[in-house]
Amino acid sequence: MSEANLEARIDAALSAILDDSPDYARELDALAADPEALSRLAREPELARALFVELRKLRPTALWVRDRATVALTTKRDVCLDGAICRLAPKEQLPGPEGRECWLEVDSVSAESTLRGLPSGWGVLVAGDLSQVSFAALRRAAPLRALGVVLADDTSVDSIEPGARLDLMVARVGSLLPETPAARVLWVSDTPDERQLLDRPIPSSGVVCRVPEARAWALRLASQRSGTGPR
Repeated sequence: MSEANLEARIDAALSAILDDSPDYARELDALAADPEALSRLAREPELARALFVELRKLRPTALWVRDRATVALTTKRDVCLDGAICRLAPKEQLPGPEGRECWLEVDSVSAESTLRGLPSGWGVLVAGDLSQVSFAALRRAAPLRALGVVLADDTSVDSIEPGARLDLMVARVGSLLPETPAARVLWVSDTPDERQLLDRPIPSSGVVCRVPEARAWALRLASQRSGTGPR
């Protein structure tokens, strides 16, 4: 695919959005289904920067990314995503946050020590054996820090200590959660075309994808706004 051809397709999608044309969903879906176009956009993010700015306004729900810290933060910026959940490799240094809603995912055994040394601008998501975590102690260690959990399965929520004050829960689509969870909920799914992402009985604060799928997610979720995209 020539650069001119891809630029023409991006311009067509952007023009359809700005003209409030229902055809924009077709343009977005065609880009999302084209692996070569997606690969080019990942290598040359400036080609579609204006388009992704507009897609953020059209998404029916927030879109977050979850991956290694550096690539997650870069993708959050390049694709105009709403949040990033970052993981660190051993001995990897934590970069500075990229705007709002940057969270570090840590194992339960190192949650308190990580929390005490974390720079400002980061929230903390605790993963692993939540039954061993004192969220009251974590709150005392950093009372102003945003704090949440990653739920590995349906039993994870039952292992959280009673009265834990959480800001965010990250769970797989299909997980069983309380009808009124005392935190925002992000759903993790493998495809942006699952109706249950948008039609959950528990209100969703957003959905979570990995870096390789982020651009396709951004395109397809925005196409659903028009009612003509894949549902």
